[in-house]
Amino acid sequence: SGKIGISGTKIFNEFNLSYNTNIEKISKDKSIQQIEIDDVNKKSFKINLLWKPNLNNKYNFTDMYYNHSESGKSELMNTNTKINRNNLKISHEWLLKNKWSLLHTIQHQLYDRKYIQIRPWGDIETYNITSEQNIEYENIFHKKYNENEITLGFEISQATYISDRVKKGKQNFITNSTFSQYDFNFRNKFNIILGIRLDSYSEYGN
Repeated sequence: SGKIGISGTKIFNEFNLSYNTNIEKISKDKSIQQIEIDDVNKKSFKINLLWKPNLNNKYNFTDMYYNHSESGKSELMNTNTKINRNNLKISHEWLLKNKWSLLHTIQHQLYDRKYIQIRPWGDIETYNITSEQNIEYENIFHKKYNENEITLGFEISQATYISDRVKKGKQNFITNSTFSQYDFNFRNKFNIILGIRLDSYSEYGN
């Protein structure tokens, strides 16, 4: 068993780069032998890049990846599990006139899991694959004046699910949302928040 971690930060001109990596391997640990798992491997990686070309604009790029694998053997069953996750996010914050600001973000998420059980003589008992994919765009306008704030925005997302547990093995969804909020502070003693949000969900076939 062992674990390795690497992280760091680098600043150059208008850019700020940070990264973090972890690798862990667990073999024949007593805490996992009870479930007949011989090896567990975990890998994670995160990178973040911040760019400020001027006082009014800020760009942020983040990518996170995670991998998890398990394997085990016994007299009756060989088991393998693999899990992958990836989250990519890009955002832009723009300071507008009259104390307004705009923040828009696009995000892409992926997840997949493969679980296999095979008898030592070759018969496949379980072969399960599950995956999810989601793409989302968010746009937010924000303004702060005195002690009060106003927020307006909308979201659009599309999700796809693949699994033997869902209808026809695959489902797709589109979600549209719009929202607004007013945050009122009175002499730093009272705070009133008024807001409204509308969501629309649609399911469509392949």
